[in-house]
Amino acid sequence: MQMNKKWGAPLAALGVILVVLCIIAAFRKTFATWAVSSARAHAHRHEDTLAARDFKLATMLDPSDYAAHDDYAIVLMRQKKYALAIQELHSALRLRPYDTDLHFDLANVLDKAGKRDEAISEWRLAIQYDAQNAPACVDLAMELIRKKEYPEAVSLARQAIQNAPDDYIAQETLGSALMRQGDFADGVAAYREAVRIEPDNASIHARFGIDLRKSHQFDGAIAEYREAIKLDPTRAQYHVQLSYGLSRRGENEEALAESQEAVKCDPKDSIAHNDLGYDLLMLHHPQEAVDEFHRSLALDPNRAAALDNLGYVCYRQGKSDDARQEYEAALKIAPDDPVIRADYAELLASQGDTKSALAESQKTLNPTPDDPIIYKCYGYVLYKSGQKAHARQMWSKVLTMDSADAAQQAREYLAKYP
Repeated sequence: MQMNKKWGAPLAALGVILVVLCIIAAFRKTFATWAVSSARAHAHRHEDTLAARDFKLATMLDPSDYAAHDDYAIVLMRQKKYALAIQELHSALRLRPYDTDLHFDLANVLDKAGKRDEAISEWRLAIQYDAQNAPACVDLAMELIRKKEYPEAVSLARQAIQNAPDDYIAQETLGSALMRQGDFADGVAAYREAVRIEPDNASIHARFGIDLRKSHQFDGAIAEYREAIKLDPTRAQYHVQLSYGLSRRGENEEALAESQEAVKCDPKDSIAHNDLGYDLLMLHHPQEAVDEFHRSLALDPNRAAALDNLGYVCYRQGKSDDARQEYEAALKIAPDDPVIRADYAELLASQGDTKSALAESQKTLNPTPDDPIIYKCYGYVLYKSGQKAHARQMWSKVLTMDSADAAQQAREYLAKYP
């Protein structure tokens, strides 16, 4: 009896504490469930600030809810808060390390954050844990196309189609990979299948047009851009692409009209202003062109193409030091852009630094480039390095690829440098 009296009160107190803790845990769970429900409702209405607030509360109250971490990450990604989104997805993956969807979502956030090698690793894990994950196959294939690793991209696109035969994105991705590795007929057939699946989808025609242009099929590219515009006339980027296709065919007045329409569709589109500047430059309006390049940079200070174009204007005007400054600023933003590097190499050669110019040019040649500007610039570097016959071969090659500015300069160089 003495022992019972001694321990009775503490045991009773412990029991009360346990009951209170259970009540608190139940309350936390209930409140976390409510917070998740509220967050998802806000997210559905694209009220991302409110959704993020409620998801943050939910994951604090119940850290074991992997789905809440995942949904929170998607909202954070929409807010461009990539570091926080990555953190939430890592929290989710600690709870479910073999979840293919979590690896897929993490890959997409990493890709948005510019961490493409890490994104590739996550897409591979998503496919490893579920070979039927068609979206992961497609996204990885798209990234490999950007890296010019076409055979694996083709294989992944076919894997996606096998799992989802009516996935038009998988079909157009297959078409793109095939065309870029040289299987033109099969690539066109895949694009046609994508159009059959989604006949009113303007983006398919636009992407098809891009790949036709890269294959130097300018008539076909222009036809696809026009079809995209017919389906979605207010999309600035479709007018930009049509403008670029027309300019590559030497139809500069028509190209200018399309780039002006692009700016009209979206005055805040940095790419549209850069394209308008380029078309003005081709029509010999350098000051107006420079104004547009500056507008492009005001909208997006990281628009490397606009800096490259400013460098080109300075170079053509004989302002080598200014050109170098613009090119180097562009390369700091886009070090892997072969056209910018080719322009920079030509500038170095013009300044007599042929050793550095050749080194820069070599970086633009692997894999084999499809842009005539690269061959035009490389020809100039070769000529200044004393390799005159090889230089003329490069300029002659440009004439088989392009009828616009690069070809005009190649003709000038062939006439000027015997």
